[in-house]
Amino acid sequence: MNNKQLTLIFLFLRTTSMFPSALENDPFNLFDLTDILQDIGQESAEATAQPIAIRSEAEQKELDRELFWAIVTQGNLGKVRDLVIAGANPARPNEAGTIPLFLAFNKPDILTFAVTQNPRLINLRKLDGTTLIHGCISFFRGIFKSPEKEAQTSFLFLLHANADIKIPTHSGTTTLHTAACITHQENVALVLDALLRKAESQDILNSQDHNGNTPLHVALLLWFPYAYHNVPSLPYSMRALLRAGASLDIPNNEDLTVRTLAERRGISDWLQLGTRTKPALKAAAKTY
Repeated sequence: MNNKQLTLIFLFLRTTSMFPSALENDPFNLFDLTDILQDIGQESAEATAQPIAIRSEAEQKELDRELFWAIVTQGNLGKVRDLVIAGANPARPNEAGTIPLFLAFNKPDILTFAVTQNPRLINLRKLDGTTLIHGCISFFRGIFKSPEKEAQTSFLFLLHANADIKIPTHSGTTTLHTAACITHQENVALVLDALLRKAESQDILNSQDHNGNTPLHVALLLWFPYAYHNVPSLPYSMRALLRAGASLDIPNNEDLTVRTLAERRGISDWLQLGTRTKPALKAAAKTY
């Protein structure tokens, strides 16, 4: 995918209804990357045109170490560009096994530059099988503290640059499993709705991780780990998965289905609400 195509992707996203109503007016200015992408186009062309120098292993490690800190601490695209042109590898782990690109989700200009220059990085994986798009979704789980705007932009770039959302981690966790763990309403709406709109996501809608849990299992266990306690309605993640057709009757490794777990937690009636269309759901919610 070339730079012109990437620019068109962002222009297309800006003029379509790909996103939840909360983001229709682009309150975070998610798509101000058009100018950045044009700059990246020039930088990527320059980087590609540079001859590759032959250096020792020690020199290469030092170059990669500089790149790591340029991404993590500086976040300076110009510095990253210069190091990549010099031969630094953004996909090479440091001594602790950390890949610098997995720390660039809140720096979308750097992430976009790296993947644009080397499209093979789009499905880059860590040792545990986590892909770039997995890692980006994890930013929304509250584990990492990053500006929402930048992480959202990185996620949308990876998604529409055709990152493979079906690749599981080595524990069987898919992008939908990861997205089901997001608790912030606006973030889960953005991420989960975008994933579910991808036609191939139906292949992973009922996928099971190493515990046999589907994404719907994960969402239910996150919000209702035991009996129901003062949660006013089903979380958005469960409603979205149910409306997409997620199964209630797939047993996990403990032979527990979502239907059985819901009955034990006293929320089985809510599952029926979650499968209705949005207008019907809103009307029914008034009675609860």
